[in-house]
Amino acid sequence: MGKITVAARGIMVCCIAACAFRAHGVTLYWMEANFTSPRLVMADESGTVKSTLALAAQSLPQALAASRGTNAVFWTELAFVNAHIKFAGADPGDSGTVMSLQSCARGITIDSTNGKIYWTATNLTAGPGIFRSNLDGSSAEPLEFFGASSLHTPFGIAVDERSQTMYWADFGAGAIERAAATSQAPWQAIVTGLSGPVGVALDPDSGFVFWTDANAGNIGRSKLDGSGVTSIIAHCSSPQYLSVGRTTQRLFWTEFGADLVRSCRLDGTDTITVAHTTFPPCGIAVLDGPSALSKPFKSPNAPLGYTVFVHPEDPFGRIIRIRYQLPKTSRVAIEVFDLRSRRVKAPPAASQSAGYYHWDLDASALAAGAYVVRFTAGQFTNTTKCTIVK
Repeated sequence: MGKITVAARGIMVCCIAACAFRAHGVTLYWMEANFTSPRLVMADESGTVKSTLALAAQSLPQALAASRGTNAVFWTELAFVNAHIKFAGADPGDSGTVMSLQSCARGITIDSTNGKIYWTATNLTAGPGIFRSNLDGSSAEPLEFFGASSLHTPFGIAVDERSQTMYWADFGAGAIERAAATSQAPWQAIVTGLSGPVGVALDPDSGFVFWTDANAGNIGRSKLDGSGVTSIIAHCSSPQYLSVGRTTQRLFWTEFGADLVRSCRLDGTDTITVAHTTFPPCGIAVLDGPSALSKPFKSPNAPLGYTVFVHPEDPFGRIIRIRYQLPKTSRVAIEVFDLRSRRVKAPPAASQSAGYYHWDLDASALAAGAYVVRFTAGQFTNTTKCTIVK
């Protein structure tokens, strides 16, 4: 079993940006996507930077989400190898990795009511999909798979916590789509004919869904069922992700092509420039409350929980990769069974320290069909079905 190295040589400082609207008890965060020094900055209401946080260069941070209650912020990485979901909590030292992924993580949102992370990924090998886990990265599960050859490319994602409905921007299909937040629920396109939607945000109080169209350079809005489609902001320069401030009743978005963070009311009026950024901004999040960098979340020194992912590593089904993370030293056993409960593959069980690992199942000698992967680490057990197609 090969350990995945998370810390890379030549790690550069990256920063995180935030602008606080203290009169309303609101904090705004955004990512700046410089290739060698991406950043997320804390600033006051004038945009003056107050603190920074170091991240790895070339990790390509993308979307950003804030968790009420824990007051932590989470973000995705678009890295083509060893992408992660990461978090920041109490101070610049209270940050770390929630989950190690294969590659190309895109959008992210938090269901604060139920303590869940939702994210999208557009991996070229496994295909695009939508996933969910607990805030500590445990109990990760796929919700939607679109297939390795699919033209669907989910980017931004948002969840209506009341109805448990997830909405996402499908860049490839030019659509806003939605489905119940359950595994493999039927999904539908509620808005079509878009040029290149990236971000999506909800305001359940007013019953609206908002999106950015990066190629058309505008921001759209409709009812949650897709009716009443209208463009509320035009002439944007590659708008990316967006977020709703529910206490301020304002919409915030980033413009990658103009190095701007901007804001307007939910009807598109009173448009203002919040900040001129140092590097092109992408992800953005609004926290209705104090800064996430004022309250501890959890130590970043080790993974926050047990997590297992089983997915094809190549489009021909020859390699099935089992990725897993250990929050503490554990004796790990991986067993693969056919549907007759016969064990067909199993590496030697071994004790492993906390960290991120993977094991590749060589499926070239196995018959096509369904199999069960049983993963055991200490008292933790996970059983996952996988299908080998030839």
